[in-house]
Amino acid sequence: MRHFLGLVPPDGFTREVVAWQASLGHRITTPHVTVKAPDHLTPDRRWLPDVERACASHPPVEVTLTGVRTFGRRVVYLGVQGEGLRDLHLDLVGAVGAPLAPFEGRRAFTPHLTLVLSRAPLGVSFDEALARATETFTTPVTFHATFVRLFRKPSPGGTYEVDRDLPLGRGALVGR
Repeated sequence: MRHFLGLVPPDGFTREVVAWQASLGHRITTPHVTVKAPDHLTPDRRWLPDVERACASHPPVEVTLTGVRTFGRRVVYLGVQGEGLRDLHLDLVGAVGAPLAPFEGRRAFTPHLTLVLSRAPLGVSFDEALARATETFTTPVTFHATFVRLFRKPSPGGTYEVDRDLPLGRGALVGR
């Protein structure tokens, strides 16, 4: 079983992204901003209590989804900005005991919301998807993230599904 941790945009924007993806014949994991990738999130979930504590001790995060960008010809995404976003990422990395990746280079933490993954079926060319994204997602979207969502993929080749939401900024509730 694989896991990752993400922040989810408001329902209305999520529906807009999913509908846009469907218009391209494209279906991927529900829109989210990854704050901790699957590495070091072991199937035994021994890390979960530490992640819950890290979330509870971290304040909510203001997130702004910005312009359309790409990771080469592999991914079309919306850029993400947010005060405290890198700190949240570092807190979660620390909670699972993962080594810290540098903020520069190939494995850097680059907050983003994926719109298109070239490895998933796509009914138009990558260039057409990029052009449509650039036409569609023109206005920044800001939201207040009050929880981190834990996603799980029960089996290889399966799709990620929601496991649970971990509240941010509820330090007093830890250990109850």
